[in-house]
Amino acid sequence: MCRYLQKWRARVPVEEVGLVGRPKKITDSTKKQIRSLISANEHISSRGISAALATGSPRREAIKVSAETIRRNLVEMNYKHSTPLRVPKLTEKQKLRRVEWCKKHRKFDWNKVFFSDETSIELDRCKLRQWHPKAKRPTKATPKYSSKRMFWSAISATRTCSLVPVTGTLNSQGYIELLGTHLLPWLAENRLQQHYFQQDNASCHVSRLSQAFFRDKELKILDWPANSPDLNPIENIWGILKDAVEKRAPKTLAELEAFAIDEWGKIPLQIIRNTIASMPRRINQVLDRGGEKCDY
Repeated sequence: MCRYLQKWRARVPVEEVGLVGRPKKITDSTKKQIRSLISANEHISSRGISAALATGSPRREAIKVSAETIRRNLVEMNYKHSTPLRVPKLTEKQKLRRVEWCKKHRKFDWNKVFFSDETSIELDRCKLRQWHPKAKRPTKATPKYSSKRMFWSAISATRTCSLVPVTGTLNSQGYIELLGTHLLPWLAENRLQQHYFQQDNASCHVSRLSQAFFRDKELKILDWPANSPDLNPIENIWGILKDAVEKRAPKTLAELEAFAIDEWGKIPLQIIRNTIASMPRRINQVLDRGGEKCDY
């Protein structure tokens, strides 16, 4: 009874009266201070937060809390200490163009589009996560400059084009030869000439030579906003392919190429369909964010 009386005199909140044991060092008030410190400086470390709390100010008393306790509470507060994801830097003009494009294509039939792109796969890629004892982070020896192989392909909701290895720099003439050799016969074989062909605004894609080729072959090119890989579903499929190739640990570029072609054929069409089906959500996110990158 005496203990409860002491808590009442100390104005302890009712919900905390029945609690036993040592009181928490980090109260709701302290958590609010921690959030304010992070808002003012997102790069502040747990040690920095500990030092700031210990210093105090005219408006708040000093609190001594260890950096370890702060880290534990930050996890409970749903915070995570991570390196920012690198995303394309969009100009105001590009954001406006993206918004205009999204408004125009809100009700577009994405099942009639072939999304294309090039990508490079590193021989010594090191992106896969793995489980390990907390105190022993694994290492992977990689050369300073890793060899890589470039590939091109296209996907749709019904079919995927073959994965084409690209050697050297892909210029306009090489791009035209690639499409003429791999895309056009494949479109004709599957009677898909009426589909739209999507490509980004790389120089070899939008050159006068390439544009003349598209007109001559009567390819329907989908208008595409600059700096918008987040809107292209094939980017997500590239990620799946790269992870699958890394798991097979190729030792040479020849192995990397063979593994990539093999794994490309194993990607389920349903996964590709689901990725393309996300186009309306991507568009809505870009519109909601005023042209900024979507979460895909």
